[in-house]
Amino acid sequence: MFKRWQSIWSLVLGSCMAVLIAGCSDSGETAADGQEKGKEPVRVAYVLNGALGDQSFYDSGQAGINRLVADYGIETITIENNFDAAKYPQSLESAVKWRADVIYVISYGYEELVRQYADRYPDITFVNIDTVVENSKGTT
Repeated sequence: MFKRWQSIWSLVLGSCMAVLIAGCSDSGETAADGQEKGKEPVRVAYVLNGALGDQSFYDSGQAGINRLVADYGIETITIENNFDAAKYPQSLESAVKWRADVIYVISYGYEELVRQYADRYPDITFVNIDTVVENSKGTT
């Protein structure tokens, strides 16, 4: 039963990510690798409040990230915080400085930070997997 839910979660997360990634790109001519000619690949950051290796929630999300790499050739980075809330602002800042187009934040503790960062960086799509968060413009 656990494996089934993990597979379902991975498929759902991967599908959601693919839709968001597709929405980030302009229409145009594409190269053989699926990337638009003259465009840099889409960059996705996956920020966890915990750590990989749980064989559940976080690993399922990582499986979705890995699927994006395999299916769409995007660039990704995974940032783990090992349940240290003091690292949350730094991890979001690292994702921004890495020039992520989409930042996925998984689990609790990021709500106010995501709200602030979405206002500060309107060209980046922020997605909080576990909770509903809206910035001042209602776009997150």
